[in-house]
Amino acid sequence: MTEPYNIDDYFFELLNEVDLVAINVPRDLSPYCGIWTNSPVDDPGSKSYLIADKKDIGELENIQIQLQLALIGAKDNKASLPPRWNCTKGILYV
Repeated sequence: MTEPYNIDDYFFELLNEVDLVAINVPRDLSPYCGIWTNSPVDDPGSKSYLIADKKDIGELENIQIQLQLALIGAKDNKASLPPRWNCTKGILYV
């Protein structure tokens, strides 16, 4: 997994040149999205990418489908959606 703050326009093509592939992890399922803000309307400053060997593209695509289905299923079933990327509800500093 990587979370670049600056990404080349040819990111995926450059990975492909070294036999790698990547998917973008959905924002609210990413472990951290950079450049902190506590505003509920702000978007994060970066994106998370999961990178794998090109030979594992099928598995990577399956992971991407499962991540998307998790978000869609939660919305459709009115289940608990993951917290927004910058939600601190329930986090205590002791």
